[in-house]
Amino acid sequence: MNAVETLVDDTLTPAALTFHTLRVRSDTQPGGADTYTVTLRSALAGTALTCVVTSASNICSDTTNRVNIAADVKVDLEFVPTATAANPAEVLISLCTAPQ
Repeated sequence: MNAVETLVDDTLTPAALTFHTLRVRSDTQPGGADTYTVTLRSALAGTALTCVVTSASNICSDTTNRVNIAADVKVDLEFVPTATAANPAEVLISLCTAPQ
């Protein structure tokens, strides 16, 4: 991956779910004023469940927002670095789900 690429991994929701508690850990800080933004997307649209890794840390979390998504909807996690951010070798992403 380079600084202008976006990583996306998708799946279909097996049931109506509430997504919450997004946590991200990168093996490196983005550097300078750069960031890594991670967002849960539903049907290719960004949701409120998002967090930003800044140069001050290699972790971020969103423990406030909850997103309800219906069954059989495509969801993915989008990772977007700013143009000059350092390339991480590893990014760990976790989130919780609960039935609606």
